[in-house]
Amino acid sequence: MKRNPRALMLFFALLAFLWTAPGIARANTVTVNCSGKGKIQTITAALASLPAKEPNTILVQGTCNENVNITTIDHLTITGDSTTVLNALDPNTATITALDSQDLTLNNLVINGSTNVDGVDCWDGTVCRLNNVTIQHAGIDGLEAGSRSSLVVTDCQIQNNGGLGIWVGEGSHLLVLGTTIQSNALDGISIGMGAVVHLDVDSANLGNTIRNNLGNGISSFRGTVQITYTANSTISGNSGDGVMLQGASAANIGAVTIINNQGHGIRIGDLSFARFAHGGSFVNSNSTPPNILCDSAYSATRGVKPTATDTNCPVEVQPLP
Repeated sequence: MKRNPRALMLFFALLAFLWTAPGIARANTVTVNCSGKGKIQTITAALASLPAKEPNTILVQGTCNENVNITTIDHLTITGDSTTVLNALDPNTATITALDSQDLTLNNLVINGSTNVDGVDCWDGTVCRLNNVTIQHAGIDGLEAGSRSSLVVTDCQIQNNGGLGIWVGEGSHLLVLGTTIQSNALDGISIGMGAVVHLDVDSANLGNTIRNNLGNGISSFRGTVQITYTANSTISGNSGDGVMLQGASAANIGAVTIINNQGHGIRIGDLSFARFAHGGSFVNSNSTPPNILCDSAYSATRGVKPTATDTNCPVEVQPLP
């Protein structure tokens, strides 16, 4: 069959346009072998070889000794295998710092935090998704989000850090699914300045565990805590309160067990509000009575039943018609 030269020219011109036209996404995949056996041996070198605005995937093998800076890089996935460990080389810089970057995904990594600072920092409007990631041994906080950033933390371990497990502030959002936050030197999760934290289940219906932290399980100052009615989560064994709300914080607390904390189960402070499911019966056996404490004349609760758990919160007054 005779080919039409004009049609062939138009076809190849279209291919060239699609390849070079701005806004046309092209996926790139690079393999990093941090054991010194591959062409690219650091994540930093891989980042330098990739375009900043296209879907990029970095596959990582071995133990990497470096601090990774991700600035204004969108649609990036960094995935490890069963051997992948990332250690901070500079003790004064977070192991991973992400700034002004949309759609950053970290999969299957063990991240040992920097000696003097954090493990992973997501700031300046960055969206970070962590799946099956362990963050541990940071000198300060394990994981941070600030300046209107978002975190989605699924099936992770945030543990043994020298400060907070997770800090969320400055209008940022944290969604936690099927994750364990344990044995950190301060609070498991700390919320401030208009931040929102949401606890829910993962795809296998596994909730979250916040335990054995040396501060509170969750603390909030001017933030919001949402624990869904399907969360199946446990907040236990923390040295402070299970949940502490201060400074005009709000909480909607559903299916969670808050038990065996050294302080109160839930402390509701000045100008703060908490709504409970099931009369608050899931808040019990904490070391400091009452289990649900209103420690200010200007705090409020709804849904608490004194027959379900001990509380000093005032009896609810029904609104006038």
